[in-house]
Amino acid sequence: MRQQEKLTLISFGFLFILFAIFALFQLGFLGTLIANGFRIIGGNTYPVLCVLLAVYGLWVMIKNNEAKTKITYGGKLAGALLIYLGVLIFFHAQLFGRIQTDQPQILATTWQILLSDIQGAQVSANVGGGMVGALLYQTTFFLVSKIGSYVFAVLFIILGGYFISPMDSQQLLELLHGIKEKIQKLIAGNPEKKAQKQENKEARKQARKEKKEQKQAQEREAALQQVKEQEKNQVRSLSAAEKLSSRAKS
Repeated sequence: MRQQEKLTLISFGFLFILFAIFALFQLGFLGTLIANGFRIIGGNTYPVLCVLLAVYGLWVMIKNNEAKTKITYGGKLAGALLIYLGVLIFFHAQLFGRIQTDQPQILATTWQILLSDIQGAQVSANVGGGMVGALLYQTTFFLVSKIGSYVFAVLFIILGGYFISPMDSQQLLELLHGIKEKIQKLIAGNPEKKAQKQENKEARKQARKEKKEQKQAQEREAALQQVKEQEKNQVRSLSAAEKLSSRAKS
């Protein structure tokens, strides 16, 4: 490779790093514009894209004599891409999670949020997974609704992790089985704590029952005392004053 070509590649790599820094820290109008450009692609994950651009620029500068687009680790690259897409779906599902409608305008709403920030030369609004996330979420929402979109996101991340890791299919199944057992244990809870909780619940229930019975017994006792008092007043003899009062009236 000629010296001029090397200098050109080094210059391009240096520019990539500069653009990444400008976008990551939103330096001036250019930095904000580049950041919003990345937000159109990746939404709230635009810092990841900035870092990737900087890494690529550094790679071009260091490996300028071998700067090719040859992919030597296709499986790992595909795995990383699946994880990233899963994160985009998850972010966009969270963004539209509060919108109470059966048919949200996902693409149009996302673009309006992005356009508002671009026109205002700012990076402030939550844009989820950007337009890529919007397109993915639009598809998953149509196919399997909101909850299914979360499931798709998790599956993408798990599948991507499988491609990146050195695990084989058997190890993956064992891992998923272990995760399933842990989830079941979490749902079921600790048997001892569950039994203790049930005992405490029964004790509180019994205490309320005894208190209610005690109150009813007191009310019955008070009613009986009142009846006895009334009967006593009806059968007692007249006093001397009551007799004189009765004679005076007659």
